[in-house]
Amino acid sequence: MAVQRIAKRVLLIGWDAADWKVISPLVDAGEMPALNALIEGGTMGEIATLNPPLSPILWTSIATGKRTFKHGIRGFVEPIDAAPGVRAVSSTSRSCKAIWNILHQAGLTPHTVGFFASHPAEPIRGICVTNQFAESPPRSADDTWPLPAESVHPESKADHFRELRVHPSEITDDVLREFIPRLDEIDRSTDDRPAKLAAALAKATTLQAVTTTILENESWDFVASYFEAIDVVSHHFMPYHPPRMPHVPERDFELYQHVITAIYKFHDLMLARLMHLAGDDATIIVLSDHGFHSDHLRPAAGIEDDSPADPAVDAAKDAAWHRPLGVLFMGGPHIRRDDRVFGATLLDITPTILTMFGLLYFVQGAALAYFHNFQKPYLSGFGVSANLIGLLTSILLLPFILKIFIGMLSDRVSLFGRGHRKPYMLLGLGLAALVFGGAAFALPDRSFLLFAALVMLGSFSVTLFDSTTDGLAIDSPLL
Repeated sequence: MAVQRIAKRVLLIGWDAADWKVISPLVDAGEMPALNALIEGGTMGEIATLNPPLSPILWTSIATGKRTFKHGIRGFVEPIDAAPGVRAVSSTSRSCKAIWNILHQAGLTPHTVGFFASHPAEPIRGICVTNQFAESPPRSADDTWPLPAESVHPESKADHFRELRVHPSEITDDVLREFIPRLDEIDRSTDDRPAKLAAALAKATTLQAVTTTILENESWDFVASYFEAIDVVSHHFMPYHPPRMPHVPERDFELYQHVITAIYKFHDLMLARLMHLAGDDATIIVLSDHGFHSDHLRPAAGIEDDSPADPAVDAAKDAAWHRPLGVLFMGGPHIRRDDRVFGATLLDITPTILTMFGLLYFVQGAALAYFHNFQKPYLSGFGVSANLIGLLTSILLLPFILKIFIGMLSDRVSLFGRGHRKPYMLLGLGLAALVFGGAAFALPDRSFLLFAALVMLGSFSVTLFDSTTDGLAIDSPLL
């Protein structure tokens, strides 16, 4: 029995560091109408990040459904084999398939824009615009801005997309005043914060232009676009967000207190356009890789630290601002309306999307993502009552609640004398494949108890794999 495809098209939008604590009051005040429409018409919730909370690792986990020791991306840079030194992490260092590779091999047409570790561009059926595409703009818009080699696939599209890049100088003062109303009071010869904001807006505008061009002109089954502006702008301007932090000068607070809310509203404007182009028949997913402290939990550090640059120290300082819970919004014809999702992690995104396309992909977290989002419409289609669906959904969460005890068991007992991690993982995956395959033939309207028993065993099997994979990650000397 083939797995039914339930999504016609899927648009995945990544907002790095977007946080509920900023979004909620803006939505309640009617200042993010596009996101509010997605919330009211779909499912929302928090999504748990992974450790370490570094964006290249996290977004690669989102794109693969795997942890860093499986996908091979371990930070922002990697060693250069041929010479001493480092380079930005690359797609050639990723040791497993990303979702766009899987969809391409399944005969679908995926596109990807701006994802970390996507350079050089990979040969997929759609368009791949890498994270290097909009980097290193020249000081002046009149200077040459070469397009990095292999930043666009297919190469025949490179010249067209090159013209979509926005230089920071093209972000006019009228635009900046939407973020900094008292812009004219700032001496920009000594204060580079408006320039930093312009650079972040220019890059976001560039990636938005690329994404809208794809949606308007290309056939597509899946589009994934990543926007880093909320994270970048938050690192520069969150210290000035209300309420004023004790160490922030009052004048700086007065000048820059509106930037954070403005960058969220800017993203809502971009989202509105993307939702319109995607159409009502598309499934839309908006998520962040982690949150960002915006209240009394903000680190009480100096605004501009003049200490010598140390990448490790800088990364630790940046990570201190990150909250472990990001945002997740899903809307579409087959997504439950006005509902909440609980217990989601970054590892659930790829298996959930592949399930939408009718592709079986057994990875950690797949059971939780599948059964919470799709079990109700699947069982309802067989006439199963809402009470039975609710009861089964609750029971299926039990194995995930008991994960700690599975971890303790694998810590203490070597399975069949073969080890404490991998034998459990293989057993979990093998059982999951068997029971989920069997569940596909157990029709819920005729054999509900058999179906329930199979999916319960499948939930336990994936939990067994998930828990022991966590243990292996902790044991691994590579992390």
